[in-house]
Amino acid sequence: MITPINVKTIHSKHSSLNTIESIVSLADYLGYTALGICDYNFNGANEFFKQTITNEIKPIFSLDLKELIVVVKNTNGFINLSNLEAKNEITYKTLANIQKDLAFIIPQEAINNNFSIQKY
Repeated sequence: MITPINVKTIHSKHSSLNTIESIVSLADYLGYTALGICDYNFNGANEFFKQTITNEIKPIFSLDLKELIVVVKNTNGFINLSNLEAKNEITYKTLANIQKDLAFIIPQEAINNNFSIQKY
């Protein structure tokens, strides 16, 4: 089964008009067992968690940092990354300190451009 993990919601400014409820409802209708959102912040995380659990869909959280996507692997990763995001303290050094609880997706174009972390 395919699991979408790079889905933007209304919580990503200027990127999507999709509500979390509509995304989860569509995923449920299509029979997905897991679904990921990848916004520029964690503002919709609580709502996404509640909606997915209610619909028996495994939630996958990730954070889009423009040239790096950080995927949460477990509860510790979510707590640590959300704390850094709330404090606006996401740097390579802070991510390195919690990397065992995260997975990283680096787009090819970012590698070609000597990527650096930039928050929206």
